[in-house]
Amino acid sequence: MFYEELKLKVLRHLKNSWNRVISLDLETKVMNPGEFLANEPILSISFARRFSGKPMTGDGIEVRTLFLESEEGDSEKRLLVEFEQELEAIKPLGVVGYGIRNYGTILLSIKKGRYNLLLWKFIRHVRISSSHRYVLCPEV
Repeated sequence: MFYEELKLKVLRHLKNSWNRVISLDLETKVMNPGEFLANEPILSISFARRFSGKPMTGDGIEVRTLFLESEEGDSEKRLLVEFEQELEAIKPLGVVGYGIRNYGTILLSIKKGRYNLLLWKFIRHVRISSSHRYVLCPEV
């Protein structure tokens, strides 16, 4: 089965719950290219979810972006707390994103420990294509 076919099947299956599947993207500032994921502040967190429309179209999608206020003090923790509140309101059934398993979830896990946050619990990583797109299922 091709990735596009699988994506359409998943979208059709989740049609009544589209608004609880989010696409996640993190923007960071790499402080030291030689130290992967070490002290990289999260500059913004973007997530999108569908409320209506047809699969594979851009209409009916809500996109939210949360921004770091400054690189000083506990601004990053406040950004993550705001993201945590958004997740609590959405109660996502799943999270998708490009390269999220090799970067995004690792970084969020590091930040979760650093700031003692709940954030998000992931129990399964399901690789669905060779192009590094993943579906992450939340722990229930």
